[in-house]
Amino acid sequence: MDIKDIKSITLNPVFGAEILIHFLMGCKERSIKFELIFMVIPFVLYKDSRDLLCNANSRSSLNSLFLSANTSVTSIIESEKVYKTFKSITQKSIIVACNKYNIEIGDYITLHDVKKYQDENNEYLKRFYKAAYYLGLTMSKMAYLDVFSKLTIRSI
Repeated sequence: MDIKDIKSITLNPVFGAEILIHFLMGCKERSIKFELIFMVIPFVLYKDSRDLLCNANSRSSLNSLFLSANTSVTSIIESEKVYKTFKSITQKSIIVACNKYNIEIGDYITLHDVKKYQDENNEYLKRFYKAAYYLGLTMSKMAYLDVFSKLTIRSI
């Protein structure tokens, strides 16, 4: 597989939709403030943050995973430009997810279906889905404005 193939797979809205679904599965009551959904795909696609998330557990927090980590992950979580770059793919992924799953969108985005990352047979994809799940778990533990504040993101 060359770079073009990898880019076309990872920037595919169908793949993005699956990432978003697994993120929502990790959230309390499968629901989170809508604005936070735009942070998911950059975190999950970025290998360093994905690796940290795959090693997370139910007690992990945003602080313990990223802010106290002495890794290059801080460069992605402090970059508003990254989120603006992924805004379009996230929007398309939301549309795909809404067409495929029972999702309600308002101030919050809520998933009414159930899908477990553990059911994925492809180990490569399972890592992305597991990372998304644990990102949802950690983000939903905090007030949404605190997430933006801790990650120094002013606008999406």
